[in-house]
Amino acid sequence: MRHVYVTGARQRKTPEEEWTLYERALLIRVDTQTSTSEPCVDYVSPAAASVAGRASYLFKSGTIKGQRLYVCTSTEVLIYEVPGFRRLGYISLPCFNDLHHVCPSRDGTVFVVNTGLDMVVEVSAEGRVLREWSVVGEDPWERFSRAIDYRKVPTTKPHKSHPNFVFELGADLWVTRAMQGDAVCLTRPDRRIWIGPELVRDGHLHGDRIYFTTVDGTLVIVGRDSLRIEEVIDLKMVDNTAKALLG
Repeated sequence: MRHVYVTGARQRKTPEEEWTLYERALLIRVDTQTSTSEPCVDYVSPAAASVAGRASYLFKSGTIKGQRLYVCTSTEVLIYEVPGFRRLGYISLPCFNDLHHVCPSRDGTVFVVNTGLDMVVEVSAEGRVLREWSVVGEDPWERFSRAIDYRKVPTTKPHKSHPNFVFELGADLWVTRAMQGDAVCLTRPDRRIWIGPELVRDGHLHGDRIYFTTVDGTLVIVGRDSLRIEEVIDLKMVDNTAKALLG
């Protein structure tokens, strides 16, 4: 793979809270053959999808499928054509707060990890809500109100679970949960993948394995069929004799 896309933001120079930390969302293309990079998207969310006053703008985790990149800010889903980055789609709903990941389903809908509400939401390409799952097994709206526009709420922390990464395995839908150190099946709640004691972050499916990351710089590799840990790699030990925390 020659090109890798990196999502993130430009950080403000002054000390900030997490929810005001970033001044512009950025998407960078890295050329692995020439070791060069270039900005593809420099973005600020519109006022309708931002908190009042000093907002934070950040691209979080996304998914490439075919010639489309699905990516999210804290309150929006944006769909871009790659490699040209013409914007093809946009979704922002009042229930969105602290989104962490977005990916298209095999049926053409979009799964959104709505971290601020401890929820996963399935929406149509037009932005119609189709299904909602609480990641802690409760009614999705037990602790929240449909009358509130959560795009205007700076933070809902502390979270019960803090979901991060959503993925499909066969006909089932799964999501990682930072606080519980696992991934759980939303369509068959009795199924669970134990990942470890550290906060679970992102994931990637490749071949017969699932790769999960944790916030302490560990890569946890799980068998796609067995749903059991097959290997754990401490990334802090790679060219890092001081064992300094990465990132």
